[in-house]
Amino acid sequence: MKTLYVHIGTPKTATSSLQDFCWMNRQHFHKLGFAFPLMAPIHPGAPILRNAHFLVDSSPRYGADGLLEKANDDDPKKQPIRQKNLEHGLSMVHKAFQKDDNVILTDESLWISLCYNQKNPLDILCEDAKKEHYRIRVIVYLRRQDQYLISRWNQFVKNSSSTQTFQEYLDEVLLRWPLIADYAEAVDDIAKKIGKENVIVRRFEPSSWKDGSIYADFLDALGLDLDASFKQPKQETNTGLTLNYAEIQRQLNLNADIPAKQKEFLGYCLRKASDSGSKHAEYGLFSTSETKEFLAGYEEGNTRIAREYLGVDGPLFPSAIKETGKWEPQNEYMGEDLSFYLSLVARTSSGTDKWKYHCKKLSKSIVRGLAARL
Repeated sequence: MKTLYVHIGTPKTATSSLQDFCWMNRQHFHKLGFAFPLMAPIHPGAPILRNAHFLVDSSPRYGADGLLEKANDDDPKKQPIRQKNLEHGLSMVHKAFQKDDNVILTDESLWISLCYNQKNPLDILCEDAKKEHYRIRVIVYLRRQDQYLISRWNQFVKNSSSTQTFQEYLDEVLLRWPLIADYAEAVDDIAKKIGKENVIVRRFEPSSWKDGSIYADFLDALGLDLDASFKQPKQETNTGLTLNYAEIQRQLNLNADIPAKQKEFLGYCLRKASDSGSKHAEYGLFSTSETKEFLAGYEEGNTRIAREYLGVDGPLFPSAIKETGKWEPQNEYMGEDLSFYLSLVARTSSGTDKWKYHCKKLSKSIVRGLAARL
C-alpha cells in the first residue's frame, strides 16, 4: 500500500539537518521507492525544504486560549490563497505517488499545528488518503521538555528578533500552547486519527539513535538502512547560540534604532563568535533542582509514551540530569565573550572577512532566487 510519511518535528530535533539529508539523497531515495517532492510556490518564512508547509499554512493557528496566533490571520483574503496552496500541495503528493510508493513530507511547525489549528492538517490528510488510497504514518522526534523549550527560545532570539527572557518566554508558551510540552496527550491525539501502529515515536537522544546517527535513525523509521550510498550533511544545519551570546543577541533585539542591515551584520558576527567561542557547559537556564521539578510534571506521560509507543519499561529520556549552576547575565565569562565578539566584529568589518560575509549573503540570495523559480 502506498504510504505518506509525515515528519512533524518536534522543532529543535535536527529537522533542518534531516531535510537537507532528504534533499541531498532525493535521487537515491527515488531508487528505493521514496519521493521527496518540492512544493511551489514558496511559502513566505518557510525554507523550500519544509515541503509540508502547505499543510501548516492551510488554516489560521489558534492558541489554547482560543486567540489567533497572529492578528492578521483572520484576514478573509488569505483563505482563498490558503485553499489554493493546499490543493496544489496535495496534487504534488498525488503526482509523487504516481512514480513512487512512498512519499516523505516534513515540517517542524506541524507539531504545533496538529495540536492547535482549528482546521487540523491531519484531518485534511486523512480525508485525502481515503480518496487517493494511501496510508499515513507520522514520525515524531521527542526531546526532553526542558531542553526542547530552551532550544526553542534560543532559536526565537537568534532568528526572530525576540526580546523575551527565557522565563518570560516559558510563562507565555506554556499558557498559550500547553500541549507543546505535554507529549503524551499530543501523541495520543495523533494516534486517534491514524492508529497507534502508524505513529512512529523516536527519542531525540544520541544514545538512543540507531548506530548513534540521526540519519540512520530516521532511515530506520522509514524501514531503510544507512549505507555508503547515502550522502550526509557535513555539519549540523541550525545550531543555537551559547547562553552569553544569546543574551547579547537579545540585547541587540531590544535596540530598535539599529538599521536592519547593520543588525543583520551584527547577528552574523555573533553567530560566528558563538560557534568559535567557549561553551560554558557548567551553566544552564534551569538549575539542577529546577530541572527536576519541571520534568516531574511530565514524568507520568513520558513514561506512558515509552511503554505504549516504544515498548520500553522505563523512562522516555534515560539520560541523567547534569549538575549545573543557573546561568545569570552577569556571569564570570560575559566580559570575555563580549570582548571576543567585539574583536570579531572589528575583524569582519574589513579585509578578507568582510568579503567572505558579502559573498555568503550573495550566495544565500542566489539560492533563494533559484528556489523561487522552481
